[in-house]
Amino acid sequence: GCSAGCLGSQAWASTLLTRFKYEHAAVVFDSYLPVFGDGIEGYLFKDFGACTTSLVVDAGFEERCNNESLTLADMMEDAIK
Repeated sequence: GCSAGCLGSQAWASTLLTRFKYEHAAVVFDSYLPVFGDGIEGYLFKDFGACTTSLVVDAGFEERCNNESLTLADMMEDAIK
């Protein structure tokens, strides 16, 4: 995905990579520059209601989301394990 689609691709990467069977897989991101002030990313996750979604809960990030410390980088680290 590119631009806002890049954000969605990052958020969904771990979920999709664990739900489908494949020999080789890749998730390609393009055109996203994270320009957030300190703490804004975590605040946005919580404010947008992401903390109760399966993307966050199934990955075990619910507590970090609720305390506003979850970032897209955290989700990407989980996806590339």
